[in-house]
Amino acid sequence: ASWANSGECEANAAFMLQQCNSSCLVRAKRQLNQPRSLNKNPHLMREPEADEADGGSSRLATFLPIFFFVLLLGCAALTLSAMYAKQLSEAQDRLPELWAPF
Repeated sequence: ASWANSGECEANAAFMLQQCNSSCLVRAKRQLNQPRSLNKNPHLMREPEADEADGGSSRLATFLPIFFFVLLLGCAALTLSAMYAKQLSEAQDRLPELWAPF
């Protein structure tokens, strides 16, 4: 039983399950009934409960700059397409003759 408690059932499974099967089964059943502790994510700046307590303001502070940057890129793309609409249209009209040799 002491080998089973020292982790030999996992480390040397072939031998232990053949020679000390009952000890390994007792240990496995005991482990199944024990509450498990979850590993905390070390990359989180703080606990999720703390984020919910302040109304999610830290998530909002992270999301808003990204949202505004994407919005700015979209506006820039629309502005450029409006500014160069004539040139783009001419280039599209020439496309079939440019691809004709291929």
